[in-house]
Amino acid sequence: MEDLLPYFDDKVSIYNFNNELCKALNRYKESIHELKEELEASTKNREVTKDDILMAKHGYIEVEILQLCEICGKFAVLKSFYIYPCVHAYHKECLIEVLLPVLELRDFVRAKEVKTILDKLNTVKTNEWESHPLEEKLDKLLAPLCYFCSPWFIESIRDSMLDDAFEIESWSIN
Repeated sequence: MEDLLPYFDDKVSIYNFNNELCKALNRYKESIHELKEELEASTKNREVTKDDILMAKHGYIEVEILQLCEICGKFAVLKSFYIYPCVHAYHKECLIEVLLPVLELRDFVRAKEVKTILDKLNTVKTNEWESHPLEEKLDKLLAPLCYFCSPWFIESIRDSMLDDAFEIESWSIN
């Protein structure tokens, strides 16, 4: 309305546009109210997420002594292992063996970084119970997602189907 007011004569009364002005103001009021509700919901979600992150940092997962490595099927607790909230567990060596080929296909830079760290760790001899800074870096590269629950695993199934001529033929539509 501000843009239109300069085009009217001084004799024209705003009263003639009273209904339209009221409707426009009510729409703006409703829009502002909706935005306010969205902002409040967003703030609540942020607080819940913040609390979840704190709980995750200080949370824990109970591991049964009989927990098996999902890859080799041997007891997970016998060697260094990862366990995820989905309760899948993997020996560190098994996860490296499975993930490196997948990473080489999907994330060459990360795969190269993992190999570099492994090479450096093989040259550095540390006590089995001591944690080396390179180990922590390796953990950050390998452990952000459970392999079976991640997109890597799903995509690897598709990739193996694409390499097999019989699979390609069996899925073709004539």
